[in-house]
Amino acid sequence: MFKHSTRCPISAAAHREWSAFLAGPEAERADHFWVRVIQERPVSLALASRVGVPHQSPQVLLIRDGRAVWHASHYAITAGRLKAALDQAAAQR
Repeated sequence: MFKHSTRCPISAAAHREWSAFLAGPEAERADHFWVRVIQERPVSLALASRVGVPHQSPQVLLIRDGRAVWHASHYAITAGRLKAALDQAAAQR
């Protein structure tokens, strides 16, 4: 799940990394969703409450069985880290 602010340059950089991740074969290993935090504020806040991870923007959450098993925000969002998080989550199954 990628939480994106359409008004933030840091979020724009994170969106490029998210897009790079989605362009690779790893993206097919998991469902992926995008929430625009300004336009879809209630969804963003409900998500934060439901998975127990405080809201940040930009933010990426890897959710399994209804809980966040990994998350990153701001410049920690990179295609490489997304792939590594997915690999680690798969190894823990």
